[in-house]
Amino acid sequence: MRVKLAKMVSLPFLGLLLLAMPLLGGCGAEEEGTVLVGFIGDFTGVASATCNELKKAIDDYLAMAQEEDPIPGADIKLATYDTRMKYDRVPFGYQDLKGRGADIFFNFNPIMQGMLIEDHQEDHIPSLSMVSSPTYVGQDWIYSFGVHYPLEAEAIAHWIVKEWWPDQGEERAVKIGHVGIHGYGSTDQVSEKLQEMQASDDYDFELVEEEGLETTPEWGSEVSALSECDIIIVNCVGPQAASFVRDAKDRNYAGKLLGTSMAFLGFWELVKDAVSPAELDGTLAIHGHTLWTDKTDGELVPFMALVDNMLHTYRESEYDNLRKGTSYMTGVEVGMVLEEAIRNAAEDKTADQTWAEAINAAMQDIHIDKTADGFGEVWECHDINILHRQLRVIEYRYPEDDWYEIRSWELPPSLQSGG
Repeated sequence: MRVKLAKMVSLPFLGLLLLAMPLLGGCGAEEEGTVLVGFIGDFTGVASATCNELKKAIDDYLAMAQEEDPIPGADIKLATYDTRMKYDRVPFGYQDLKGRGADIFFNFNPIMQGMLIEDHQEDHIPSLSMVSSPTYVGQDWIYSFGVHYPLEAEAIAHWIVKEWWPDQGEERAVKIGHVGIHGYGSTDQVSEKLQEMQASDDYDFELVEEEGLETTPEWGSEVSALSECDIIIVNCVGPQAASFVRDAKDRNYAGKLLGTSMAFLGFWELVKDAVSPAELDGTLAIHGHTLWTDKTDGELVPFMALVDNMLHTYRESEYDNLRKGTSYMTGVEVGMVLEEAIRNAAEDKTADQTWAEAINAAMQDIHIDKTADGFGEVWECHDINILHRQLRVIEYRYPEDDWYEIRSWELPPSLQSGG
């Protein structure tokens, strides 16, 4: 029994649990030919809305793909484990899904993914994470769909200092605020990168940083401390992002708010419920996905047209609600990656390989050209196991009640030289 598990759960209880499971050495409960995707997520806690929408989209895309073009010898199924946003449930979730025969995992939460690195590597089961983290970037068997927070912070600060602030016509250095949740890796990682950039000769800006708690209901003191900032990077998620924006607006903060990729887009309805939507006009975000406003000659770009068709086909009764956020379209992206990897694994799998090993090999060779669909680059496994690294800056416009691109796709500066 590894120490990291013993720290989270009692050894006796975990021992009983493992004894009650099927033998885990590749003898899962799924039938021959089934490829099982295990999704560890929060389906009933504070992030349940996002995770449930992701699940619906992954389910829908895999069903559509297999109906239109079945994969010989592979029947893809999705199984879930509900963490209820409790980290001590994560080891149980992994063992449960592994015992059910999971051949690849999908993990929404970077902290939870980081807890399972050794499990995936020792068991030779790959995992696709929605968000990257320095904890596991470049690690064998762990893949990430988007860039991690230090790269995101680099992209944000670079854009603010080199592009946005010069357009404001001020002679002084820009004053950047950063607010996050104490103890969250995302807060620490963004803070470290901002401080590193501030100390360099390449960037001239002031920095003011504040932290709240996961349970902070009001942000009055933090807003006051950040009130003179020209722009605040909001690095909170869910209810905390909504309550911070509410308090900033209530106290007449006059600068710009810019959300990290996880802060606003997946929880935008919560933010809109917290304030008058008109007050959100001009709010900014860094983003790595397509938008409903991405069009060519007045028509949705192909990827968004696909998402629109899927919503009408599989979720007609939920169309308006699912269209409001970005979780469903993100789930479609995840489904595309999973289907491509499993399809290629089915073609190349050798007799002595497990499905997990074949899928891992396929993930390393994945190449999905989505540039024509509205994305900034080909999805492929770069040397740090991140599939999609480009970001853009978007803006919320209240009259249209939608997000629009204001700075097109770019790699974070440190990756532009091939890093």
